[in-house]
Amino acid sequence: MNAAVRTMALAGLLSCAAVASADNRGAVCPLVNAPGVPPEAQQAFRLLVEAEVLRSPTHRVDCAQRCPDADPLGLGTSAGCAVVLQLDVVDLDLLGQRRRSVTAWLTGQSPHRLDVPPDASLEGLLSEAIVHALATDPRAVMADEEALEAALGKEVAAVRGVMSYGVEVAETTLWVGEEATWSPALALRIRRGLGAFHVGGRLRVAFLPVEPGESATPVPTVNAAFEPEFAWFVSPEANTSFYLAGGLGVNVLRFDGRDSEGRSSLVDWGVHLTGRVGVEFLRVADVRADLFASATLPWFVTDHSASKLVDDWTPSVEVGFGVAF
Repeated sequence: MNAAVRTMALAGLLSCAAVASADNRGAVCPLVNAPGVPPEAQQAFRLLVEAEVLRSPTHRVDCAQRCPDADPLGLGTSAGCAVVLQLDVVDLDLLGQRRRSVTAWLTGQSPHRLDVPPDASLEGLLSEAIVHALATDPRAVMADEEALEAALGKEVAAVRGVMSYGVEVAETTLWVGEEATWSPALALRIRRGLGAFHVGGRLRVAFLPVEPGESATPVPTVNAAFEPEFAWFVSPEANTSFYLAGGLGVNVLRFDGRDSEGRSSLVDWGVHLTGRVGVEFLRVADVRADLFASATLPWFVTDHSASKLVDDWTPSVEVGFGVAF
C-alpha cells in the first residue's frame, strides 16, 4: 500500500463532513472483513477500500454513520447505516493449495466474488469488486435524472418482423339485389409486420345452414373467400393503432332456394376486391386483439347457366373481432 493511497484516503476523511451535505451521491458505510491480510497491513488496506469509494462518481462514504468503537479509523459501520458496502478477503488452504478470494456487496444486493490468482494484484481486483458492487445500487440509477426519465418515459414499441397467427369471428351481410341476408363467419389469418406495413393472407367462411323457405329469396348458405392482404398501420410502434387494409382474392358462393321448378341450388366463384378498416389493441403483447369492418366487392355477377336462382351482383360487408398470437 503506497503513500499516495494513504494520502488520498486521509484527505477524504478530513473533507468528508464538509462536502457530505452538498453531495448527492449515494452514501455507503464500508465494512471490511479481511482476516487474511496481515495485522500490520490492515490499516492501509482499509484506507484503500475507502479511497476506492471516494473515487466513485456515484457513491461517497457515509461520514455520520462511522463506528469508531469497532474501527479506530472510522472505516467500519454502525447499525444506523442504511446501505453497507461489505468487503471480505478470505484465504483458504485446500489440500495444500492456498486460495484467496475477494467478495463485495451492498445491502440487499447480490455479492460479487473474484478469485485472486497467485501472481495477481490484490489492489486491482479489490477495485474491480468494489466497482461491481456499487453498480448494483438502485440509487445510482435514481440519482441520474436524465437516465431515469429516459427509462421511465420510453414506451414499449411493437416489434417489427413478427409473424402473427389469428382467428376471427364476424357477422357477414350479403346483398342479392335489394335483399340482405346475415350469416356468421369464421376466418383464419396470418400476417407479418414490416414496420408500418403488413402483408398476409386470410381464409374466411361464412355459413348459414338453413332450409330455404317458400319465398323466392335465395339463401347464401356458403360464402367462402381466400385473399392475400396488404395493411398499413397509422401508428406502427404504438400499443394501439388504426389500420387500413386491402386485398384481392377469390370468392366462392353457394345459394339455396326455390325457383319455378322447385328447390334449386347455385354455386359460382370469381375474383373480388376487399377493403378493410380496423383498430388493433395490445400490439406489444404476445396476444393481440382486433376490431374491424370490411367490404367485399365482387368483379363478377353471380349466376349459372344451369340455374336461374340468382342473376345479380352480390356485394357483402363484414363486422368482426379477432385475436392473434
